[in-house]
Parts: sequence; structure tokens; C-alpha cells
Amino acid sequence: MRTKIASMLAVCFALTVGTIALTAGVASAHALITYDCNTVTVNFTQFATNPPQEITAVVNVNGVDHDFSWTTSDFTATVPFVSHAGDPDVVVKVTWQGLVEPGSAEQTFSTDDCASVPTTTTAPPTTTTTTIAVGPNDASRVAAAEAVVAAPVFTG
Repeated sequence: MRTKIASMLAVCFALTVGTIALTAGVASAHALITYDCNTVTVNFTQFATNPPQEITAVVNVNGVDHDFSWTTSDFTATVPFVSHAGDPDVVVKVTWQGLVEPGSAEQTFSTDDCASVPTTTTAPPTTTTTTIAVGPNDASRVAAAEAVVAAPVFTG
């Protein structure tokens, strides 16, 4: 009887530890969002991958979706997005679907520290003048047009 009780306790203990490990693995999965005025970066870390399964995420930057998928515990998603000082804030919304529960994160970044919009300067057009030296022996002969004299009309 004591062996049955010990076996049952061992099974209950194993199930409890397994459940805690699975829950802890899922609860620790997260996404860290950063932005540097040129790129939105999302670092996904500690995602459960046992059994192996595809993890999907949508990174939305100012209303535009970018889809990503991976099968590893950690993954980095990058989205090129250039802002300049004075542009509207950059709003990043991330949603993901992993092994057990979906998750989400959101971050808003100010563009105040980004570079100013580059100014373009238009240079005035340049004019090129070519000079050709002509010597006395190089002169061409120009024939003068003969004058045309109108004949009087005979009216009879």
C-alpha cells in the first residue's frame, strides 16, 4: 500500500512540476521594441518551442503590418522606417501567437531626437563658352547675294 501511495505522489509531483515548467516557459515569452530613427527592431525572447511549432507575429508600424514567423526560442524582427525631427510619433504595435497563448506589446517613440529633414540646394545652371581662334589664312569666303531688281510690269 505504501508503494502505491508513493507512486501516486510521484506521478502527482511530476505532473505539477511539468505544469509549472510549461506555464513558466509561456509566461516568460516577451517582445522588446526599440527604434533608432531608421529601424524598428523587435526582439522576441524565451518562446516555448517544444514541441517545435511555428510562432507568428505582426509588427504594425504607424498602421502598416509586417508579418514574421520563426520556430526558435528567440527571434529578431526588423522593419526599416526612417523619421526626421518634427515627424509624427512612431507607434509600434506587436501581436504574436506562440505555442500556448497569444501576446502583444505596444510602444510609441518620439521623433524629436531624429535628424532634421535634409535640405536640398539647387545650383544655378552653368554656361560653357567655347572660343575658337581664327587666323587670316583660315577665313572662309563669303559670297554676297546678288541683288534682285524687279522688272517694271508692262501694262500696255
